[in-house]
Amino acid sequence: MKKSLRFLFTFVAIFVLIAMGAGGAAAAPTTKTLSTTYTVANMGGTEANVLVAYYSDSGGTWNADAGNTSFKLAANGGQKEIRQYFDGTMTSGRGSAVISSDQPLAAITLVLARGQTPTSGGYNGFAKGDTQVYVPQILKNRSTSNGIARQQLVIQNMDNKDLFVRVEFYRSPTNSVAPLSFTKNFPTAIKPGASLFYDTNDEAGLTDDWVGSAVVTARDNGSNLGAIGVVSNTFIGSDLLYTFSAFPSAQLKSKWFVPYFTSKLANGQNTSVIVQNLSGGDIAANDLVLSCAKTPGTSGNDTYTFDNGTTVIADKASFDFNTLNAGFPATWSGACNVTTLSGNKNIAVLVAVRMVGNPGDGGGFMYEGIPQPTGGDVDKFKTITVPYVTKRLANGGATVIRIQNIGDVDTTVTLNYKAGADYGGTVKTLTKSNIPLKAGEALVRNLRWSAEEPDLPDQWFGSLTVTSSAAPLQEVTVITNVMNATGDTYFGLVGFPLP
Repeated sequence: MKKSLRFLFTFVAIFVLIAMGAGGAAAAPTTKTLSTTYTVANMGGTEANVLVAYYSDSGGTWNADAGNTSFKLAANGGQKEIRQYFDGTMTSGRGSAVISSDQPLAAITLVLARGQTPTSGGYNGFAKGDTQVYVPQILKNRSTSNGIARQQLVIQNMDNKDLFVRVEFYRSPTNSVAPLSFTKNFPTAIKPGASLFYDTNDEAGLTDDWVGSAVVTARDNGSNLGAIGVVSNTFIGSDLLYTFSAFPSAQLKSKWFVPYFTSKLANGQNTSVIVQNLSGGDIAANDLVLSCAKTPGTSGNDTYTFDNGTTVIADKASFDFNTLNAGFPATWSGACNVTTLSGNKNIAVLVAVRMVGNPGDGGGFMYEGIPQPTGGDVDKFKTITVPYVTKRLANGGATVIRIQNIGDVDTTVTLNYKAGADYGGTVKTLTKSNIPLKAGEALVRNLRWSAEEPDLPDQWFGSLTVTSSAAPLQEVTVITNVMNATGDTYFGLVGFPLP
């Protein structure tokens, strides 16, 4: 008798595109034709049985090839990439996917413009929805150093009932464009599993050049809150794309970590650390602090500390630490943390990294800051899964992996690489042990170079599991292209702690 499976763990790969533009309105945020690919890795100790359901943005079922709706993943890091643009059944369109498994999964999605000047973005899937989700940065037709910024929110119904979406906007204290606040209520419900695509550049209630933040909620007909997930896409100029997963209320903390931080590098790379105040009250002048320690082996001061100066940050509003501003060092890189001197003020932290003033490379990426683990979560952060790792692929794809010790004590880490299901080479696994990592510092594996991690051959791809002996960790993956820097070839992702 065949044993029936009970699917307990769910990840949601929000925002699936098949050869389609991101927007549906006349003033779409980009004119490019975009597609998606998503990757799942098994974080469990036994083989995973995986099912995937796809939904169009109208809420209907979106049919796909059988091999993309049901498959298995090997234990302890088994990985598979599903490319929507090679699916012979799916029709062009946009929508979402719900991925279910009897083992815990790590799932990421990449957004790309195939056969065009590159535009690239990446984000992490959600293990579950939340009734309140925070978006630290909202822009409407905003003029930036890289061009006009046009933003889109993708809001997925992760509940079992129809939901009506509400978005509350709050202006940044450093922006003077009206309005100070604005609320958008959508009259049409989202079906379970489906997504709403909302282009802020079409929003009449906001003025061009508006900068701020948002809070997203959804309710049923009886005004009961429902679970949602939110992804943001910000298209800047002709090519740059920032993509990130918005922050569920359950994730809020008073201290956050920034594993990847650069300031005024020679190639034009700079960073913005965007902090949304979710404390219930103002953050006073000089109270919000960004503290940074340099990457070991690099030049410059060992540490830097910055604060919000005279700016008072209202509840739900955001503040931007931007390294293009005066006071930030030149040619410096490191890892940082963000907190308030007064303590116990909940915040959410978003990080944007981009090239500025480099005519040969106009790309960038966003990633979510890392909330400080507390209580029982500390041990979960001693094991991190990185579902997408590549070394100098034939198409140029290569990852830079940056692992930060977010604890208070020094530790040693072990790196366990596992080849993907479709990898045909001979190196199926590789383990590197007892690598020292001091508190607050970051370990880098730059797989853009053949000499880095030499036991992994060029064109290797798979997943990575990182374990720590004594302290919690977190990780940022930057996917780059060693053959082509034209347009935007960067994706930014964060690692997955144990569920």
